Amino acid sequence: MSKRRRINLSLREETYDELQQIVRDYHFKNACEVVNTLISLFLNKVRNPYQPASALGPEDEDERYIRDMFDEFETWEPTPQAGHAPVIKRPRRTK
Repeated sequence: MSKRRRINLSLREETYDELQQIVRDYHFKNACEVVNTLISLFLNKVRNPYQPASALGPEDEDERYIRDMFDEFETWEPTPQAGHAPVIKRPRRTK
């Protein structure tokens, strides 16, 4: 078993609230898991600054899920709700 070390981390209340929202939105177990993931990603980037992210290792299920989710956001367009079609005003043509 690998040795583990603890760190004491203090955050502003607003930052902690945002972190908790990320935990809920992205289905992390807790805030520690998010912070641990971010630190791991940062350390990988520091160790290999010119290596593309795809070369860091095989993609796991969570990475695919997150990547796919952000891909969906890139192509997202608002969809009108039933009964609330958008009103498009076009200038009238003059004959």
